[in-house]
Amino acid sequence: MPNQEVIKQTLDFLETMEEGIGYVKQKLGEINTEATMTVLTDLTTAFTEIQKNISNAKRTAKKVR
Repeated sequence: MPNQEVIKQTLDFLETMEEGIGYVKQKLGEINTEATMTVLTDLTTAFTEIQKNISNAKRTAKKVR
């Protein structure tokens, strides 16, 4: 089912994002703002994509009903 696949991929992606947040935390401790900003930008983009995919999955589910 498409919704199950979206959920699985989202959960996998969230694990990767969690690693990115850990990296940001480490770099902030080192006061390495350049590396931090790059990863934060990537995390923001990733979060936006997850939101889009969830919204699309909800719309698809409503159409199927």
